[in-house]
Amino acid sequence: MTKQTPISIPMEDDPVHTADTYYFCPDDPTCPCREDETLIAGLAALVEAGEITADEATAIVTGTSR
Repeated sequence: MTKQTPISIPMEDDPVHTADTYYFCPDDPTCPCREDETLIAGLAALVEAGEITADEATAIVTGTSR
């Protein structure tokens, strides 16, 4: 059996933002999505509904949730 070594393939596309998948860029703290009031309002609604905590919402916006 031959040993296979994984290779890295850098992503060259722009980040894709979809409310179903990602509210904010996980790796780009300078992305304007972090200041998008519509996205922030969506997270606030999740906090109000009790689906996530305020700390979790903050971590999502700041990109520290992993």
